[in-house]
Amino acid sequence: MATYLDQLAGDPERLRRALLQVTDDQRALVRRMEDIFEGYVAQLDQHVLRLLMLRRRYGPGHSDTQEEERRTEDASKPVTELRGVLERQRELLALYQGYVEEFERTGALQSLASISAEVPEPGSRSRH
Repeated sequence: MATYLDQLAGDPERLRRALLQVTDDQRALVRRMEDIFEGYVAQLDQHVLRLLMLRRRYGPGHSDTQEEERRTEDASKPVTELRGVLERQRELLALYQGYVEEFERTGALQSLASISAEVPEPGSRSRH
């Protein structure tokens, strides 16, 4: 009896559709994350400018300046965190795109064949 992966690999059009869908889904995720990231960066830009203006006007020890420093620091946290997550998602997109290119060149995914024995069948329970 052929394994699920054997069946998938044996149907090039089905494999192509699945591969393209994985890549398209990842691309859409990256775009959504980039939009969110741009919004965070825009907020941070505003806080930084506000902070610079307050420092110039009132100095670093003024309560308004100190409050804006806290807000600027808070606004920087999601930028820093999302930057790392976004980079990882971009790396995954590049990985998936590489497999699309391999499939388009060869009509198969030979680079995945060696690991197929390690992948449990859908619906089976892992013994680990």
